[in-house]
Amino acid sequence: MKRSNIIFYFLYISLLVDSLNGFLIYSYSVSISPFYKAIALALCLLHLKSKARYIGIILVLAIFILAHTIQTPVWDDLQKSFDWLSKLLFIYLLYQFMRSSTAKTKNNEKIITLAKISFSVIAVNIFLGNLGFGYAQYSLGDQTYGTRGFFYAGNELSVALACSSGIVMISYFEKQDMAKYLVFSILAIAVAALTTMKASLLSIGVLFILMPLLKNKKASNVMIKRATILIFALGAIGFAVYYALYQVDQISRLTYFYEKNGLVSLIFSLRNIWAMQALGIFNDYTWTEMLFGGGLQWTDKMPHGGIVEIDIIDTLLTYGLVGVVLVYGFLSFILYKVHTNKNNPGSKAALLLILLITGISITAGHVIFSGVSAPLIAAALVYGLNSKGPLTKVRSSASLHPRPHNA
Repeated sequence: MKRSNIIFYFLYISLLVDSLNGFLIYSYSVSISPFYKAIALALCLLHLKSKARYIGIILVLAIFILAHTIQTPVWDDLQKSFDWLSKLLFIYLLYQFMRSSTAKTKNNEKIITLAKISFSVIAVNIFLGNLGFGYAQYSLGDQTYGTRGFFYAGNELSVALACSSGIVMISYFEKQDMAKYLVFSILAIAVAALTTMKASLLSIGVLFILMPLLKNKKASNVMIKRATILIFALGAIGFAVYYALYQVDQISRLTYFYEKNGLVSLIFSLRNIWAMQALGIFNDYTWTEMLFGGGLQWTDKMPHGGIVEIDIIDTLLTYGLVGVVLVYGFLSFILYKVHTNKNNPGSKAALLLILLITGISITAGHVIFSGVSAPLIAAALVYGLNSKGPLTKVRSSASLHPRPHNA
């Protein structure tokens, strides 16, 4: 069996392993997910064929390890810092693996399979959670809100749900199978509503509404389809928001935040306050810490004792300005490449999904440091770069390719 197929099989059951991991932690305080991710990381490293990329990875790791070892004498802080660094590396290696594995065939069949399996695992977990199994998504005193099933990392689940749903929605959009697109989108919104996670509900809702508007067609029948989808989308989103607010009683939690901290803190779930506190710590950094970060020891100085949960701020304090440039420079490069890809009929939709992922990273968190959603984030990045999706029903050359492609 080819190594690439083995890695894909590993990734297919990644979320299943994460949910099993949550069950084992819940029942026996045993964790298996880190070992599984380590094997997947090692396989991706072995699959990397470019010597230049190997050298680049080694140099980046060496620089940050050296800088943090000098600045952080506490082993626990060093270990956490290296763990985060491995998660950053995981997304990049997964991206390189998926890009090279699909370079010859130029289709997204395996990526779509990964998204469908991942969404199914998430949906089953959320269904079980609503039957009373697993973890609640949020808690306030004795009151709990929403569910994440047996997933231990609840906040990371939001991005995994948004990515898996988005990829499947784009695949139906590419094939112009609007019936499946409509049914699946409503199902995805329902799952997001049951979790009560704002980021996933908003992301899926935006994709549901905007994706059908991306086609460059003016025919009246197409406009009727768009209007129909828009009506269904607004109805589904409205019902999902109502369910999350009143049936799950999320309104009580939001009202508490609003009365205690105001509207901005309600929207950002206190992250705006933590961000200002973290930037104050950054201002006291030495120049080497500003460049390469100070590891995770800065969290000890935070009043709540944790990270900000806004990725760009957490990256700045942990890995410095160099880390921010590397991470968001890479994302900007992918956005540019997808934007300029004229061969992929779903590239505009994929660009929208990647913009939403980047937006979540900049305004919230648990995106670039997520071991749970890393395979799906990498899959979303690669999807828009491939020249075409699988089984695309091209009705006419003008319908999907307004301008001829010059080889």
